[in-house]
Formats: sequence, C-alpha cells, structure tokens
Amino acid sequence: MMCKRKLPDVENMYKALKRPGKPYHWVLMVSLLVCLLTWCITDFKHGIHYIHPNTQHFTRKSVFISGVEYEDETYRSLKNELAWEMNYACEKTLNDVIFAFQFEHDHNNRSFADHIFALCKTHRVFGNGEIIHQHGQITCNEEYADVYKHKTRAASVTIKGINIDTWQLTEYESSTPEEACMIQHALDMLNGLW
Repeated sequence: MMCKRKLPDVENMYKALKRPGKPYHWVLMVSLLVCLLTWCITDFKHGIHYIHPNTQHFTRKSVFISGVEYEDETYRSLKNELAWEMNYACEKTLNDVIFAFQFEHDHNNRSFADHIFALCKTHRVFGNGEIIHQHGQITCNEEYADVYKHKTRAASVTIKGINIDTWQLTEYESSTPEEACMIQHALDMLNGLW
C-alpha cells in the first residue's frame, strides 16, 4: 500500500495571509531609507572648500603644527582630509602649489592657518617645512593672485617637515630647479615673507 500525502494548498495560504489595509509600512520604509541616505551624504561631505588665490593671502603667517597636535588622532584625520582636498584642488586647477590657507571650513568659513603646502606635480603635502640645505642660484619667476615677482633663489633645496599623508617626519630634496623655486615660494608664502 502506498501512502499519498496531500501537498499544502499554497494559493489558499497566500490568500489567507492578512494584508494591511493601508500602505503605512511602505511609507515608513521609504522614510527610513531617505533618512539613512541623507545621513550618509552629509556624513561623507568633507566640510572643506577651496578658495582661489587672492592678495589677502599675502599678509597671512601660518602656524606650525605643535607636538600636542601631532600626537592627536583627530587632528591627524582632519589634516589627512585637508591633504586629500589639496591634491584634489591640484587636479582641478593649474596651480603648481596649493596652501592650507586656501581652504575654509564649511561650518564657520574660517581658513586653515596651518603651515601646510602641497606640490601639485608630485602630489606631496608637507607641514612645518623648513629648508635644511640649499645649493646654487637661479632666478625664479613667481606668481600668486596675478602678482608676479622675480626672485633670486637656491637652485636646489632640501626641506625637512611632516609628510601629511603618512604623518611621518621626512626630508625631501627638490628634483629640479623649477621645483626648488616652488618650494621656496611656498615657504615664503606660509611665513608671510613673499
């Protein structure tokens, strides 16, 4: 004798499920999704924007990164974010050098006062840069905010500072006389001497 089992009636089971009278659950789900997406978009917004070169930047003197700031993980994250924004601005502009003071916080429109600059061709971002060795002489043609100057500078320089991307102390030697001009121009701008 063979046992026959009756298969469940799937169609009647589906009909028997109670459905809500109104689509409140869909409204709730869509609202939660919109809130989540809004939070993600505002969370990923950098909160930093670029300012084009202007003559008000000539009177600024930048502040060196202190030892306490160097040890602070939150400060480091903010400067890494700034370095990313500086490299992005290098890609979007024709500048050879970008400075920290060319960026403002979105929440208070205050520019960064840090002694930080980026060499656009090499995408290197330095903080607390100081020349520790220089050699030779060259005449540099420099420009910032449509102000042009001819300066006699060293043809080769080595700087010591903080590599903002790796957050390590480093020494960097200019690879060309043109780059030596850019580095010296950057340090003069940051020190309020240009």
